Amino acid sequence: MAVVAPFLRIWELAEARERGETEAVAVRWRRLREAAARMPDTALHDLVEAAFRQERLRALSPGRSTCRLTFSRRAAPPVRDDLPGAMPVGNGRYRVRFADGRLQELDGAAQAVAVILAALPGDAVPRT
Repeated sequence: MAVVAPFLRIWELAEARERGETEAVAVRWRRLREAAARMPDTALHDLVEAAFRQERLRALSPGRSTCRLTFSRRAAPPVRDDLPGAMPVGNGRYRVRFADGRLQELDGAAQAVAVILAALPGDAVPRT
């Protein structure tokens, strides 16, 4: 797009999408990690970093809804809410929300991420 209309200011994620889904997911992870690092409450940052350390989650597109970390098979709309996600609830605890609406509270970001990984369906892979 920048080549066709150089007068437009192109958003970084839009440029990444033009290069492919893998690049768009990488940009979304980088931007999420940067945003979480700036937050005064470190709980979301801890959750984001724990998730980023997991290759299977790193392949999915991350998102944030208020303080909830979400995952999607796609970096571009339509983004679906069919994968588990988690949010900090205070005192080092995290609440995992499963695709069917169930909730589970756990101690620590690492435990929350482990439960998310265990709950991912086998077909939870990026879609291009």
